Amino acid sequence: MTCLAKALILFVGGVASSAIGTALAYLSQAGFSNEFGAKSKQIGAVTRALAILVVLGAFGFFIAGAVVAYGAVAI
Repeated sequence: MTCLAKALILFVGGVASSAIGTALAYLSQAGFSNEFGAKSKQIGAVTRALAILVVLGAFGFFIAGAVVAYGAVAI
């Protein structure tokens, strides 16, 4: 696999992580709005923590993709 292909895979991982983070943020807001009944606050807290972790992972994917892409084109 070429370096550019690896960089592309990392960038796609970043996009996917961003989408998952957005979905988790939506679920978190729904939880804090009591949309899930008795366990709403717990669901909101857990999904908020997961959203933060997933979005931080997305940043990691993007940074790694940038580093790999730079290594592929640097002379």
